[in-house]
Amino acid sequence: MATEFEKIMARAERETRRRMRREERQGDQRRAWVRIILVVFAALLLVALVVDFRHLESDSAEFRRSGHVHKKGDAADLARALDAYAPPDAASPSPRTTVPSRRASWMTPPSWRSLRQDASSTFETVLRGPDGVEMAVETYVTNRPTFSSLLSQIRKIEHSWAGDFHIDVAILGPNRAVKRSVQLYQNRILMFDFATGDIGHHIQFSIPTALYATYEPVCTRLIAETYLPGQIIPQ
Repeated sequence: MATEFEKIMARAERETRRRMRREERQGDQRRAWVRIILVVFAALLLVALVVDFRHLESDSAEFRRSGHVHKKGDAADLARALDAYAPPDAASPSPRTTVPSRRASWMTPPSWRSLRQDASSTFETVLRGPDGVEMAVETYVTNRPTFSSLLSQIRKIEHSWAGDFHIDVAILGPNRAVKRSVQLYQNRILMFDFATGDIGHHIQFSIPTALYATYEPVCTRLIAETYLPGQIIPQ
């Protein structure tokens, strides 16, 4: 007949065996879950690689065709946004940017971001898009200048710079504007100047020279189709 000590040891051994079997089952379950997670992760990684490869193929084809790879907010994106533009009074208006003075607003180019202003800058708002493209807007109170006097003033500025601003006249919606551009070191600056009653508007786009022909038409459309003047004293 087993002694009490032998009974205790036997129970301990049985408990140890049960614990070992339980831990083995738990270990098998953990390993099974690890295998499942690894399989799912590998599948997701494979899908991501396929998608990236297709994007790479698409980007490569686009680069071979146009010499430029699509980026969010680029000229093509801006053109599509303009095609779908809805004015402020529409049921679902397009997103807009308004200068702090409330003297002007326009459709926000998709994926462009607002930059913090330098205290010394006269621009009220500066937006930056892909490819280093920037849009800067300044509005000011004026004394209702005629288009001729505005053009004359800009020609004086051109003369003082001793440069060629390629001055032209542009029709921006209901407004007749002075359109000009000047070549800097790496960028070309596209500028529009016009007046709406007592408010003067000066708009600049800084565009890398190599992309100027791509961005210039859509930047002009942005002003012509979506730019709206506000008031000197907002209601």
